[in-house]
Amino acid sequence: MRVFMTVLWILVAVGPIAADFNATHLFNPDWPPHARFHMMTVFTSAVAIALFGLYTCWGPAKSRLDSLRLGAILGTVYTISLLVAAFTMPMYGGSLYWIDTKLRPISITDENLIVFASTTLIFLILLVVLFRQSE
Repeated sequence: MRVFMTVLWILVAVGPIAADFNATHLFNPDWPPHARFHMMTVFTSAVAIALFGLYTCWGPAKSRLDSLRLGAILGTVYTISLLVAAFTMPMYGGSLYWIDTKLRPISITDENLIVFASTTLIFLILLVVLFRQSE
């Protein structure tokens, strides 16, 4: 279970950087400096949360099961926040893409949504499995 969760946390840390540490996002000259600031905040948050998640999996703990549960809760909170941001885009005029000529409805075929939803589902399954286990 720890190795599986470790892979998930590495994906949480590396995924946003791999996808957005480029000229379409963080280094986009058309983005206002404040938007780039928020993008760096996302990177920093993802890495910090992932490091804490890894600590809950591998660090010293009174109960390994409780540590794994905490890590799964943290992962679920993080990935659900991505889904909330995606599904509420019409409220704030957001988009999953930088270059958009018009606001598009969210689609189940969108690769961002697929990653967000898949990761959330995996963390939710982990939560169920971990909370069904006894010490």
